[in-house]
Amino acid sequence: MKRSIVFGIVLAVVFSATAAFGTEIEPRYQDHANPGALITPERAHQLLESGDNVVFVDVRQTAQYEEGHIPGAVNVWRPDYGADSGEYDYRGMRGQPAKIHELLGNLGIDGDTRVIVYTHGSGHDSFRFAWLITMAGHDRDKVHVLDGFFPAWRAAGLPVSTDAPAITPVTYTPPQSVDASRLAQLEDLDRAIKDPNVIVLDTRTPEEWWGIAQYDGAFRKGHIPGAVHVNFTENFDENGIRTAEELRAIYTAAGITPDKEIIAYCQSGVRSSMSTTVLADVLGYPNVRNYDGSWIEWSYHRDRPVTAYFLYIVSGVFLLGIVFIGTMHFRTIRQGKASKLLKLDLLVLIVYAIFLMWFFNLFSLISMDRINELQMWIEGFGLMGPVVYMLLFIAACVFFLPGGPFGIIAGIVFGPIFGTIWASIGSTIGASLAFLLGRYAFRGFAENLVAKNPKLKKIDDGVEKNGWRMLMITRFVPIFPFNVQNYVYGLTKIPFVTFAFLSWLFMLPGTMAYVFIAGAAVSGADMGTIMIYFAIGAIILVGLSFLPKILKKKGAAADVLE
Repeated sequence: MKRSIVFGIVLAVVFSATAAFGTEIEPRYQDHANPGALITPERAHQLLESGDNVVFVDVRQTAQYEEGHIPGAVNVWRPDYGADSGEYDYRGMRGQPAKIHELLGNLGIDGDTRVIVYTHGSGHDSFRFAWLITMAGHDRDKVHVLDGFFPAWRAAGLPVSTDAPAITPVTYTPPQSVDASRLAQLEDLDRAIKDPNVIVLDTRTPEEWWGIAQYDGAFRKGHIPGAVHVNFTENFDENGIRTAEELRAIYTAAGITPDKEIIAYCQSGVRSSMSTTVLADVLGYPNVRNYDGSWIEWSYHRDRPVTAYFLYIVSGVFLLGIVFIGTMHFRTIRQGKASKLLKLDLLVLIVYAIFLMWFFNLFSLISMDRINELQMWIEGFGLMGPVVYMLLFIAACVFFLPGGPFGIIAGIVFGPIFGTIWASIGSTIGASLAFLLGRYAFRGFAENLVAKNPKLKKIDDGVEKNGWRMLMITRFVPIFPFNVQNYVYGLTKIPFVTFAFLSWLFMLPGTMAYVFIAGAAVSGADMGTIMIYFAIGAIILVGLSFLPKILKKKGAAADVLE
């Protein structure tokens, strides 16, 4: 009795799959949970020749499509089915069902059309498109991904065309309601990282998972905490999607089993759509979803945690090295011997600082055209934001990075009052550190700056003649680049305390001007207060603009300003 029931169920499954696909199950896919999810080039060619209601969708960039495509195939690319511009603050999100319906209609696809999707050699874009249109209501039994992708079609010697097809747009009516059963969103990931019954699957490259690489569009390096890594390329080989037996072995070895809920992600939900389909339609995992926002969205939200093993390992090596060299230095000094290890320790510290700036993308963010991203990055640290901001300003002073955006950032992020405080502290500490480096650790470097630009010697001469007044002149009037003169002042006889205090005092008016003007518009105050902030900044700027003429009247300063 039991055997007859099982046999009857098997026959029913086979019959339903055969009816849905309109042909016998292809032997290669007999053990798949959904045998129709994939289609061989040969079977796809049969459907192309049949004249039935079949549309091939080429999901490649236009240039690739025009070089050669399956005859009659229509072409779409990611922006065609992605979210509209301005819909999100970040890229990569899916288009809404209404947009997908309109696109399908414009491609000549109606609710009864069988859709065969293909793309380039790695295949992920075809799975993304198939995932989207089935979620938007197209019959899952009538959506197939070409196995082996376009290279398999060519390898089979099947026809290729460069002609653009004639498309007759139709009004698309989805045969089914929107199905979000394979969609995961940000809130689902918030829950998943705390739930032991949910596996978060990272399908990106190892370099992305470790936190070494970051693709364009993302905001941070690393991976979602606790994520298990299986590169999407493990899903296929040179023959196409691997067999179910091979796939089951790969995912089981990684601890990804059907008794768990699986949420897959990548950079923007494209590569992970392949892994989602493989787990659900090939292996029959009952609860698999694709995180649409993926790493782009997660990394955008600074309050979400990130794991970055590369950062941890490299930081550990650097910190151990710094501690070891420092210990050896002080041990040598205690023995009454001369030691140059302190300079080496400072050099290692600087290299580590450069690494951190690279890791956190600060070199690219510290520019006027990306000021909004830098602002968002600082705000993401919450109460630690002022400390992070000041550290950035200090690094800018030491490494000759442009300091212009920092006054504006301070006003935008912290407002006119606190922005002035944090900017003033950061710039003063940064200038003072550069001064000390120029005087003690990198004197040869500072001397080389003067040798290459003889005009910088005016600073030394000016200090000899005018003392602290020279510092006032160069701080008020931008004769020399701010970050350069900090190092050069280290070569002069001006005392460190005098330099630090007067630098803070004489840089304060310029700092206030930029911070007040930038912070006025975002202060949240009433219009009268905003106008006061603007007026304060403008008055200071105008006053500073008259300083060169006033100082030139002083004989001691005339030579320096010319």
